[in-house]
Amino acid sequence: MHSASTAASAAIEQRTLACGVDLLSEKMPGYHTATLIVRVNGGTAAEPADQLGLAYVLEQAIDKGTAKRGARELADAFDALGARHAVYTGRQSWVFIVSALPELLPAATRLMGELVVEPVFPEQAVSTAVSLTRQQLSSLEDSPRALLRRQMGIQAFGPVLGRHVLGTAESLERLDGAAARALWQRVCRRGGVTAALAGCYDDGAVCAALEQALAGLSALPCEVLDTAARFTPAVSHLPKDLEQTQIGISFPGVAYDDPEYPVEQVLLAVLSGGMSARLFSEVREKRGLVYWVSAWHEQPRHSGMVHVGAATTPQRCRETYETLLREVARLEHDLTEEELERAKTGLLADNVTSGASVQRRVGDLLVDHFHLGRAQPAEQRLAAVRRVTLADVQGYLRQHPRDALSIVTVGREPIRLDG
Repeated sequence: MHSASTAASAAIEQRTLACGVDLLSEKMPGYHTATLIVRVNGGTAAEPADQLGLAYVLEQAIDKGTAKRGARELADAFDALGARHAVYTGRQSWVFIVSALPELLPAATRLMGELVVEPVFPEQAVSTAVSLTRQQLSSLEDSPRALLRRQMGIQAFGPVLGRHVLGTAESLERLDGAAARALWQRVCRRGGVTAALAGCYDDGAVCAALEQALAGLSALPCEVLDTAARFTPAVSHLPKDLEQTQIGISFPGVAYDDPEYPVEQVLLAVLSGGMSARLFSEVREKRGLVYWVSAWHEQPRHSGMVHVGAATTPQRCRETYETLLREVARLEHDLTEEELERAKTGLLADNVTSGASVQRRVGDLLVDHFHLGRAQPAEQRLAAVRRVTLADVQGYLRQHPRDALSIVTVGREPIRLDG
């Protein structure tokens, strides 16, 4: 059973189940599979400060045994249903994903519930997960771009939101089964769990299965996590013997729930939405400054960050840095209607094609709920992009000056910004 529901639209339903979990659901006519995602608030932001990497280790070990089944039995049970399942760790949550045929989704849902509510984190499984994480952390040293992204996140978001999912070599030494169990007991509580469902499914059967699967969630109050972004303008350099210098620039953007979020989406599409976008055509193709160049953004809850990155020669590092900022700034003055429409068309096409995926749609429902407290129809999101005008983009750039920057370089020499 569940409480009285409120419709987010004719197609989207939002309700609170008797087990205390909010469920968002949307039927997608014409599809023959369904996907359920369960999100547990926490992620890397929930890690104890001396146990960085624990959230990711937990992700790898959580399906290695429950109170009812061992790892092999769990894997066989999912396989017998033809169900695909996965767990992912983010800055502020873990997500559990399961996809199956409509008639088999209730059984797959009950299995997923075991992973969420009854994991046992066997010591051997956690030890193996720590070892694998340590190997991934070591291999990061061979990926300059990944090193850049790690340093950009740490510097731009601050000590909590900026945590890297792989932790540190020192912190990984402190992780064991007891640490994993303690963290999961802290976060796996009714008020911190949300579910979303999309595709073709029997609503009553799936709801009953989800009620059963999540009935064992702890009713203790959820911990309020300190997940505010701590942006501090800074310049740092990670010494590395590289032929190229990796450059990363970050500055505050807007949050997902900000009315200007669609404007920022369009701005980034103009800058980095394909081979005709500004950064690729102007910085790489015309000037030959960079090996790669990109712009992207991230939206933790109640905050946003814009990033611009590139790789260039040490000799052209300063020139590349100045060119990247200039390309962003000059959009306020020379962005054309043709460029704007091309960027919007690309965004709309991407949303329509990828949004047609059942898994993408159920993910969108959860993202909306996380940031807005409700789900919005896909068409509402697309309409907001269509409404963006030249004046909107120009206004965004004026209202969000790039006068406070987080700058990271990885390579032989730091960037020279003086003189």
